[in-house]
Amino acid sequence: MYLRELVAVAKSCILVADHTKFDLPPLVTICDWSEIDTVVTDRLIPLETAESLRQRGLKVIIAE
Repeated sequence: MYLRELVAVAKSCILVADHTKFDLPPLVTICDWSEIDTVVTDRLIPLETAESLRQRGLKVIIAE
């Protein structure tokens, strides 16, 4: 299966990315933000970025 198909049939979708990935334009788009349920990232993510993700309806988990 391709990644997009996996996301489409998944019960939930979790994005794991460190803080450096959020300020760059994407090289590849696998799915839309609306298809992601949870973001796990590091504590260096800017507060504005984390809040923006939460406003999109995503759960944001800051890993220690």
